[in-house]
Amino acid sequence: MLVCISRPELVDERPSWSAPRDNVRFVSVAPLADDESTELVTHLLSSRGLESAELTRVLDAADGNPLFLEQLLALNAELDADEPLLVPPTITALLAARLDQLGDTERRVLEAAAVEGRMFERAHVELLVDGEAEADVGAVLVALAQRQFVRPARGRRFGAEAFAFAHGLVRDATYASMPKERRARMHVELAGIRAGEGAHDEIVGLHLADAARLRQELGYLDDETNELGGRAARHLRSGGERALAMGDDGAAAKLFERAVELVGVDDPDGRMAQFQLGRALAGSGRLERAESSLQEVVSSARASGDRALELRADLALSNLQAQTDATISMAELRDRAEATLQELQELEDESGLTLAWWLLHWTDFRAARYSRSIDAAERTVEHAVRARERREELRALGAIAMSAAVHVSAAGPVTRIDPSLLASAVRLPAGLDTRPVTVVVLLAGNPVALVQETAGHSDLDQAAAEAVRRWRFEPARRGNDPVAMWVLLPVEFRLK
Repeated sequence: MLVCISRPELVDERPSWSAPRDNVRFVSVAPLADDESTELVTHLLSSRGLESAELTRVLDAADGNPLFLEQLLALNAELDADEPLLVPPTITALLAARLDQLGDTERRVLEAAAVEGRMFERAHVELLVDGEAEADVGAVLVALAQRQFVRPARGRRFGAEAFAFAHGLVRDATYASMPKERRARMHVELAGIRAGEGAHDEIVGLHLADAARLRQELGYLDDETNELGGRAARHLRSGGERALAMGDDGAAAKLFERAVELVGVDDPDGRMAQFQLGRALAGSGRLERAESSLQEVVSSARASGDRALELRADLALSNLQAQTDATISMAELRDRAEATLQELQELEDESGLTLAWWLLHWTDFRAARYSRSIDAAERTVEHAVRARERREELRALGAIAMSAAVHVSAAGPVTRIDPSLLASAVRLPAGLDTRPVTVVVLLAGNPVALVQETAGHSDLDQAAAEAVRRWRFEPARRGNDPVAMWVLLPVEFRLK
């Protein structure tokens, strides 16, 4: 069972998610009723009773928000019994009041924790406050947990002692209360700590990006800020490439977009990030933004004399048009791709050659030239391997399988079978003249046929397997060497 929580605004952004569907149940959590809020107050504030008027003030201020109640009661639990009840008007004011009650050491430890995020490790906090606070950080965190600022949590790294803020708003209020210069310095320090631990580039990059942003807001538009932005952009690009390789185009697009914001498209790293952003946007279905992003790369690369990137972006645009523009001629796209091959070879641009050969594969596939499309996909694989673009390599390998399957299906499928071979044919439902049977075929010379999805009739299954074994296949290749591959082929029966 998978349980997901969100604020109600999510349904406004994605209305289709609230549509009824099998095995999915939506539960709307309403604010606490007065009797439920009263029960929570009684449970949390056992050391100090509230008069009727005070309870009414608390319930009216909280308005059924359990976080507000929890933090409000924690604030008042630390007051002397003869002090009046404190009821700040908003959750932000309430959390600020609670932070003001902390001692200097507790405040510095909590602020250092907020720099890492909602979840943090004790060891990281110790390194960040080293020299700022003479205290046992572990003991301070335990005390903060008792006061409902943080709680123990399961760490992301094996053996690491971790904590989490009691609520995201507690972390946000703590972080916002810090001087920006101190925040920026700690982000840089934490980026170094995480890089030393081998953290993913996107984690390091996001801390450096936050540091650069904070310095810009403070007016430090100097070499140090620019250097931080450049480092952040390179780390974010690397993280985006990792997300692309994993198939997470949405996450990749966010990282590339953040990188472009830091350095702009006039910077070589920014131009490359913009190019990758366009491809990630296309992969996540945001086609108009993808086209706009890639066109900007073409213009910027041309103005700066970066011919290799200009060709790549132009090919990426052509690949996008091949998938989305029904009016464009496949012959025109093929001419575009062929026109770039010689220049890309002279530039020794393996990534550009990968894009060019992929476009040639696609145009041949659309034109039903399956043998040529396989050849082009094999060339795509070769260049993708040299460019270390694993995702493009896998996509091209899948295209080889698809082209081979369609090529065989077009060349010699058995669509008519002698009904005398099918003793059970008469038991087919009335009016049904076709029956698909999926067969798994091993492409390595002579085929091996296995019925993957039974038609429900053993004679049909056997006839399908025997028919496929009589076919001859053109094996997929990597370079000049044939390779084994699995494909799914539909075998259609027409009983006449």
